[in-house]
Amino acid sequence: MSAATELNLLLLRSVEKQTALYDRTDENYRKRLPSENAWDMVASEVGESGES
Repeated sequence: MSAATELNLLLLRSVEKQTALYDRTDENYRKRLPSENAWDMVASEVGESGES
């Protein structure tokens, strides 16, 4: 498996853990702070800063 494919899988698995990012039934869905925290967790797991 290529490095890019492995990184994509890691990203997908990390996002999947953060239901506030995609699950409309999650109480934190579309709330700014929980969403930012969830993206920070994804970035941490993937090894990216998340800042542009």
